[in-house]
Amino acid sequence: MKRRSLIVIGTSEGGLEALCTVLGGLPPRVPAAILIVLHTHCSSPMLLARILEQSGPLLVNYASPAAPIRLGRVYLAPPDHHLTIGPERVLPLDQGPREHHSRPAIDPLFRSAAEAFGEEVIGVALTGGDKDGAAGLRVIRAQGGGSIVQNPVEVRNPGMPIHALQADHPDHCVSLCEIAPLLVQLVASSQSGGMRCIG
Repeated sequence: MKRRSLIVIGTSEGGLEALCTVLGGLPPRVPAAILIVLHTHCSSPMLLARILEQSGPLLVNYASPAAPIRLGRVYLAPPDHHLTIGPERVLPLDQGPREHHSRPAIDPLFRSAAEAFGEEVIGVALTGGDKDGAAGLRVIRAQGGGSIVQNPVEVRNPGMPIHALQADHPDHCVSLCEIAPLLVQLVASSQSGGMRCIG
């Protein structure tokens, strides 16, 4: 079984509820770091971390370039900043051009995760409109990583999952309630002791 130590999740409309379900279903010592992009407005108050932390056992913070990537932690893209992973496995934030009319956008995170972590990455595309994340998920699979798409028949806005399915052949297309157990199954059991730095 391939080593999996990084989970990257992208979502938009309906994403708050979906993220609460996924994070709420993960154990407190999940042996992977989790990076999330939720499409937000540039003036959005930074309340998402607090809401998501209350949904489950994991520590949730907005990403900071100075912070190491640690297993068992959740990192969010701040409003108006793309979240990416640099060559040294750190989390640079930038205000580069919007992608798919969004900043933060999902594709920059997915692409950079694939480049930095290769087959260690699991990409997850949840509910949302447009096609952000579809190309990035394809890059993750091309680098040997895994991919999960939420079943579009159950989501509020199916555009994002549908485009992800059309762009490639993801490893799994499952209902929302199945995603957390599947992630637990996929992450490497050899990492189970590690609340350590992977940067």
